[in-house]
Amino acid sequence: MDCGRGLDGLIANLSDIMKKLHLAEIVQNEVFSFPTERLEEMVLSIIKSELRAITYLGALLGGLIGLVQGLLYLFVS
Repeated sequence: MDCGRGLDGLIANLSDIMKKLHLAEIVQNEVFSFPTERLEEMVLSIIKSELRAITYLGALLGGLIGLVQGLLYLFVS
């Protein structure tokens, strides 16, 4: 059995499958049925983790840039 062809067929028909399952409507109904407090908690937890990742990435990038600038200064002067 060729899994590649089955997967290609699934991917090619994914849009039709999603329309038949009415997945977008189901998700929308579930989100609308959530209490506002629960949605706020979910959004804030996601934002908190993303901001933490951005902060760490910024610190890493800033450190690397500072290190490269310092090495360039030492070699140029």
